[in-house]
Amino acid sequence: MNGKPEKSGKKEVKKDTRFKPGQSGNPAGKPKGTVSITSAIKAELLKIPPEQKKTWLDLTVKRIMQKAVAEGDVQMIRTLWNYVDGLPKGTVDLTGNFSIKWKDK
Repeated sequence: MNGKPEKSGKKEVKKDTRFKPGQSGNPAGKPKGTVSITSAIKAELLKIPPEQKKTWLDLTVKRIMQKAVAEGDVQMIRTLWNYVDGLPKGTVDLTGNFSIKWKDK
């Protein structure tokens, strides 16, 4: 390699400073023992709060049902529906006439 810069997008990159094929940009990876917020929340939902007989998850579901069904909260009904069926899938029609213009600087 000659160390000569090569054009890559908007800036020049030296060939010898790029990652080699099969080389990771983060070789150490995520540190062991790291817990995602999602995992932490899921773990907490399975615990039983003080002076309760049900888990946080059971209490949360009960509250969602209370607001949606008993109180008629429209937004909570939508949220509940999305939990049950998932969000509606949208589609994009790409069959029409369209053009893309590229600007070179």
